[in-house]
Amino acid sequence: QSDYLLFIPFCIAFAESFIEKTGFALGWFNDTHRPYFNYFRIGQETFNVIYSFVLIFAAYRLILKTDKKPFTGKSALPRLQLKWLKTITIILFCLCVYWIVPLYYEFQFKIDTAVVFFYILWIGLSLTIYTLGHFGLYHFGIYQEQKNIHKLAASRSTIIPKETVFPKNEHLVAFEKFIRQEKNFLNSNLSLEWAAENLGINKSHLSRIVNAELGKSFTDYVNELRVEEAKSYLDNPEFSNYTMAAIGLEAGFNSKTAFNTAFKKITGLTPTQYVGQRK
Repeated sequence: QSDYLLFIPFCIAFAESFIEKTGFALGWFNDTHRPYFNYFRIGQETFNVIYSFVLIFAAYRLILKTDKKPFTGKSALPRLQLKWLKTITIILFCLCVYWIVPLYYEFQFKIDTAVVFFYILWIGLSLTIYTLGHFGLYHFGIYQEQKNIHKLAASRSTIIPKETVFPKNEHLVAFEKFIRQEKNFLNSNLSLEWAAENLGINKSHLSRIVNAELGKSFTDYVNELRVEEAKSYLDNPEFSNYTMAAIGLEAGFNSKTAFNTAFKKITGLTPTQYVGQRK
């Protein structure tokens, strides 16, 4: 129900405008009353600026909180990609800071000057809202595709590379279980530091073990698993019309670019070329 509080500025502005327009039309008010409405609008504008700062701060905190939620490969829903939303929120914050400039001129009753700065603010806000809508719809579409892919991934058994035989090193056994069997390679925020922390192993020691016993770096090992995961989606006719972005993100990559780069490094082909070759 707290969502209804978001309509407070609109309700106040609508009530003020309705009373002012109706009052002057019906002769309840005359020119001597105009300064009072001007003062009210300045006060309302000040409230809007403060209210917007509060909302943007709360939204950014919520984004950070969501982004830091513990990952589990067995989650019922795919992980949201929020970097673009963070950027939009920062832009909105900058626009709110700029909003103070025309507000200052309103306090000085330099309305014509204030209007010029308001035009710049309105243009910036319009472009930001358009961008938010465009990327919002784009990422919503990707997220819906991820959900469908996620259902398939949840129903399949864990990926086990053909040559996999658990080594005797207990730390590597724990590492492979954590990365592969628990599907933490699907976490786009996975890092050597995070893995070492969860396993209670020194980061440098874990890196040496992976390099010595697996013959590859931590990043290469994780990316190979991710590429195999992505190939299982690309090979599935059910996902033939899905975007490469959705497939890459669901396989654990944090962007389409990272997906393309790793896929080509490991297979010698881009994901698109790989699909085309199968056809």
